Amino acid sequence: MYWLAMKMLVHQKMRLVITLVGIAISVVLALVEVAIYLGMMGNATSVIRHTPADIWITSKNVQSFDFALPFPEQRIDTVRGLGQVQWAEKILLNFGFIKLANGGREQIQFIGYNPDTGIGGPWHLIEGSPADVKGGRYMIIDKTSEQRLGSLQTGSLWEVTFVREHAFKLVGLSQGIKSFTTIPVIFLSYNEMSHMFGEAGWAGKTSYIVAKLRDPAEQDAVVRYLRDKLKDNDVFTRDEFIRRTIVYWTVQTGMGMAFFIT
Repeated sequence: MYWLAMKMLVHQKMRLVITLVGIAISVVLALVEVAIYLGMMGNATSVIRHTPADIWITSKNVQSFDFALPFPEQRIDTVRGLGQVQWAEKILLNFGFIKLANGGREQIQFIGYNPDTGIGGPWHLIEGSPADVKGGRYMIIDKTSEQRLGSLQTGSLWEVTFVREHAFKLVGLSQGIKSFTTIPVIFLSYNEMSHMFGEAGWAGKTSYIVAKLRDPAEQDAVVRYLRDKLKDNDVFTRDEFIRRTIVYWTVQTGMGMAFFIT
């Protein structure tokens, strides 16, 4: 039977070649779709994955990292008061605009972090360091943003808009840090972005509280305690927040079905 099947296959060589080429192209296209999907999910969760925190505290019903809502930053005191917590930090996130050399504007995503610790900040720098944004209007942009923003040279000044226009000095360049939406990501010091939040009427607010535990085995107990204490917030483990973000983009946006059908 084996030899009979082989003879039938090679009886019409051109048809066999066309069939094999068609199968190969189909497999390649399927793998490309999978690679694109995995890349997009990697971008959507990149900040979560590269922040060395065990616990993420968000506003209520946040579906994805990119869509944070402000809540009182003093709630970090509840987290820091726990003996199981090694450290806790605040992260700010919002969207604004940056002025281009040709006079146009491009939408950007701001991320404010503590430059003393680097928690929530850029993790792969090709110029500068995470601490360089400390003490003023300084920023770090990813090198891949040049496709949308134009040439990026450290030391240059850029006008960014969040409620009002501010001039920021570019002091560092990261590499390979993208958002799911491909909007350029700009890293600022937490204090400077907090000042901008105040201009928007959100003084004393933050977007996320992240915490590292002394003993990872205490994670479930700490999460249960914080969920009971912080009723107006959602409390996730790192893996839970990654899954929530992936499920949102895959299921709730319909993107997953589109990839599946394709």
